[in-house]
Amino acid sequence: MAHKLYMAFLVFIFALLQISVFPMINLFDVTPNLMLGLTCAYGIMHGKNHGIVIGIVCGLIVDAFFGFAIGYYAILYMLAGYISGFMNKGFFPDNIRMPIIIFGIADIFYNILVYLTFFFMRGDVGFGKYFLHVIAPEAVYTLLVMLLLFPLILVIDNKLTKRANRSARKFV
Repeated sequence: MAHKLYMAFLVFIFALLQISVFPMINLFDVTPNLMLGLTCAYGIMHGKNHGIVIGIVCGLIVDAFFGFAIGYYAILYMLAGYISGFMNKGFFPDNIRMPIIIFGIADIFYNILVYLTFFFMRGDVGFGKYFLHVIAPEAVYTLLVMLLLFPLILVIDNKLTKRANRSARKFV
């Protein structure tokens, strides 16, 4: 139960940061995609199912605040959580390189899908300009922020998992 409350609390905090704080401290007119980072983090740490659930919740929040229709971002985030969940078996908490690489790849693919959907379909074919001015800076900014936040998420998550395992052993 504590783990679910922690996940809900993290989603709330990350949404609050992405909606209110980071737009004021944007760099190169981009903000980090914290919700995507959180989705990938839970996919990496706990597998596909957690990644899907967190992805849908985070995506619906992004849909509510930034989307044009409910469900578009939920699908993108769900896919990111599902795909990053495949990396769960190769994840070791002491190796931060793999999650950081996944955060960067997920952010780049996410933004490419957004570009294809919003810009390319309406005839805007300036992908090089969009990549240099939006995709690359956002990916770097997201990586830097998640480099700071992911270890904190991981430490608290490990403590909650150990506590849950200890209390589960008491009843066996």
